[in-house]
Amino acid sequence: MASDTGSPSIWAADDTLSYALLSVLVFISYFVAAKAGLAMAFVHGNVSAVWPPSGIAVAALLLYGWKILPVLTLANFLVTLTTPTPFWISLGIATGNTIEYALAYLLLHVLCPQKDHGQFNSLRTVLCLLPCAIFAPAPAALLGALSLCYGAVAGWNLYWDIVLTWWLGDAVGMLLIAPSCILGFSLLAYLRGLSKEKAIEFFALTLSAVFTAWILFGNLFAFPAGTRSAAYVLFPFIMWGALRFHLFGALNAALAISIPAVIGTAHGVGIFSSDSQTESLLQLQAFIAVLTMTGMIVASALYERQQSARYAIQTERRIRQQNAELQRLAEVSAHHLQEPVRRQISYAQLLAYAIEHMPPHSDINKADLLLPMQFIEQGATRQRALLHDIERFLAAGTALAPAQPQETQQILEQLRQRLHSICQAKQACLEFDHLPPVLIDKNRLEEVFHELISNALQHAHPTSGKLLLITVSARQAGQRVYFRVEDNGQGIAPAYRAKIFAVFETVNPHTTGTGIGLAIVRRIVESVDGHISCHSTPTGGCRFSFDLPAASVPSRH
Repeated sequence: MASDTGSPSIWAADDTLSYALLSVLVFISYFVAAKAGLAMAFVHGNVSAVWPPSGIAVAALLLYGWKILPVLTLANFLVTLTTPTPFWISLGIATGNTIEYALAYLLLHVLCPQKDHGQFNSLRTVLCLLPCAIFAPAPAALLGALSLCYGAVAGWNLYWDIVLTWWLGDAVGMLLIAPSCILGFSLLAYLRGLSKEKAIEFFALTLSAVFTAWILFGNLFAFPAGTRSAAYVLFPFIMWGALRFHLFGALNAALAISIPAVIGTAHGVGIFSSDSQTESLLQLQAFIAVLTMTGMIVASALYERQQSARYAIQTERRIRQQNAELQRLAEVSAHHLQEPVRRQISYAQLLAYAIEHMPPHSDINKADLLLPMQFIEQGATRQRALLHDIERFLAAGTALAPAQPQETQQILEQLRQRLHSICQAKQACLEFDHLPPVLIDKNRLEEVFHELISNALQHAHPTSGKLLLITVSARQAGQRVYFRVEDNGQGIAPAYRAKIFAVFETVNPHTTGTGIGLAIVRRIVESVDGHISCHSTPTGGCRFSFDLPAASVPSRH
């Protein structure tokens, strides 16, 4: 399923080779993280206070789907075999963990809309991750503890200690590691995009969080056992990260605090240390979970608020632009509509005069009367075309029917058939390959392509005998489809490119068009939050680039 988290599309596992490479990378990541997690296993050799592989597994499933689940099962089974655990117990533990990862993935599918999958900047996804972290680890913890105790690897007196530690360890791994893995793909790009001052601030946040956690959970200062209220001093670092760097900062601060906290508490030092190591680790796990969720909720809520404010600003700007266009349309329409009306009146008066002064029974040349009539007809036709295009322009910003998935390929095939005779007359050829479906009403989609292709046909080389080639191509990236309509015609001079999308602007003043067609295209594209631009091509023609909403998010499964 798609995400805009910056994960490389080369890892989409679309063929056997890429799937094999992906499997190896996921296997190694899971195996190394599992060995690191087992290094923090103090209640029992197979039970860790923090289990990073659970987060890696959930992230891998969100990015690549069910096909990666067997790789996770195999990696978990082999990791367990590296510990002093019999074969069938390792098999039981791997089965429980597989159920856990599948259940977490299913819960996210049920609770989150598809467009939010893997988008941890979304408050809804962050809140959906919480029940997954609470309920999904249950099968693994119960089945794993049962396997260890039934196989006499652990005593039955440790059963509930193992269950609780396992449960919370996997929950913390999901909350902390899954978003970190998905966002980690774009971390370097995010840091490169920061100003020098903010980059320094980001690393200062990391170092100060690590240093404070080391003081609280290390043995540098002998904090009395049970002084857990001192843990509140860590919350400002989470808020600092969330407010200044959104989810990147919140997760970075949580990781910086969690690592020294788990190591110190596991060795019996720090503010969470007590006589019972199990109790200390359980309380620390709960604290880390609360700390992480607090930061993620604040960060995602702030991000959505800023996105809403940005959208409101863009909407206001768009409304102002549309109002200005309508004002210009009203002003220019008055002038343009007067001209054909004036011609109709003039020639009608001329015709009336000729008829009035016609001698009785005279042999009047019919051509003298036919010419004014032709001019009247041309003026009326021009006026009707102007009124029709103005009506289309005003309606272009609003869909007349609900947006539905449209097969772009089929729309263009029908358009090619309708324009077949014109293409033959212009010596033009319309070509297109596989085009992704888009989410828009059918009439406006047809109008966009009809105007752009008609524009290319109007500006064909008139006498060169050169074949006019019009090419439509597209690529889908996330939730948008990016189109290109190119031709090898006369092209558009740079001085006109900034004006061609305005109403009543034409490159050729002698054209039969009204100068509103491309303005209609721009209005339709912008009404679905898209953008359109015009550039020259290497062959001398022009290229129109625009984007429309995708009908479906490309699957990574």
